[in-house]
Amino acid sequence: MENFQVFLSHNSKDKALVRLLYRELVENWKIRAWLDEEELRPGLPWITGLQQGMKESSAIALLLGNHGLGDWQEEEMWVTLQLAARDKRPLIPVLLPDLPQDAAVPSLFLDSRTRVDLRPEITDEGGSAD
Repeated sequence: MENFQVFLSHNSKDKALVRLLYRELVENWKIRAWLDEEELRPGLPWITGLQQGMKESSAIALLLGNHGLGDWQEEEMWVTLQLAARDKRPLIPVLLPDLPQDAAVPSLFLDSRTRVDLRPEITDEGGSAD
């Protein structure tokens, strides 16, 4: 059962930008996005919540910011690569606004996927930089 359109996999050090993106997706685009701080419930094992969120999402967005991949985010990347191969689930590399222009995508498997580049797009107000 897919309750979410996209699971937001991110480095916790990029949380401020991820919150902006989450709000943009939910409020302006009406996309059902899974974000840990919105979906994980106190008192329950968080790893179970992550697994459930990934399972219930029709796509996974791997958010790449200036801080690189976080430890858990790297684990999520390998799981989502398996889901992409097994279930043909989209895995979308998303380049956050603070990612340097010359930054390398961390995996050859990700490099073969069409990405979303938000570097010139999102501002602190959540709108377009244009």
